[in-house]
Amino acid sequence: MTENLRKLVEVQINKELWSAYLYLDIARFYAAHGLAGTHSWFKKQAHEEVEHAEKFANFLHELGLDYQVLPIAGPEKTFKDFREPLVFQLEHEKVVTSLIHNLMKVAKEENDYASEEFLRWYVSEQVEEEANAAEAIGLYDFYMEKEGIMAFDHRMGKR
Repeated sequence: MTENLRKLVEVQINKELWSAYLYLDIARFYAAHGLAGTHSWFKKQAHEEVEHAEKFANFLHELGLDYQVLPIAGPEKTFKDFREPLVFQLEHEKVVTSLIHNLMKVAKEENDYASEEFLRWYVSEQVEEEANAAEAIGLYDFYMEKEGIMAFDHRMGKR
């Protein structure tokens, strides 16, 4: 692995850990509003992001390469409603996908077949991550619309 790619992987470890911080913060937001299920879902997402970072770190270790643990800034996003974190998650996953795609591009350009093979899992994983985030928005919208219709129907039934 070239030094250039190693540094990009080092940054990716940081991004994966920042994603965990972000999802823990979103989990906290939902917990503060009494939404235990969504809190639990985002906590699991956070743990998955830590696993992704560890997988990158282990790959470097297996190659006999060292890396720096870069500082992680806390999330600075505040949310106004329950839908906003879901949309932010999808936007964030798209950014992560672009980072993974860039790693794959560099690995291909540098003829680093081992890194290409390793990164294939992340390419597939990001398809799943974006699909899950989009599905969460769809579920939220469906339930909010359904709840609205049920409240309307209930009111109309009182006439």
